[in-house]
Amino acid sequence: MIKEKTGHVVRTYLCILVAAPLIPHQVTVSSVMGFVGAARVADYAASKFALVGLHESLRYELDSVWVISKVPHGHIHISLL
Repeated sequence: MIKEKTGHVVRTYLCILVAAPLIPHQVTVSSVMGFVGAARVADYAASKFALVGLHESLRYELDSVWVISKVPHGHIHISLL
């Protein structure tokens, strides 16, 4: 069920941007945890790895039509509880 909803959101997002009169520019902002894992933050790192994976897939599929940028930010202290 979640996979179907996620796919619908991505398809809707892509249709809106493709129909835009300007060249779409997607910017993905993710933690460096999307590139490396660390102890005691597995759930957080997994969500960031997923975001980076989605970004990479879209970049390979749409690179000829879109400008796609990835911005990893540094350490920001947050509570995961």
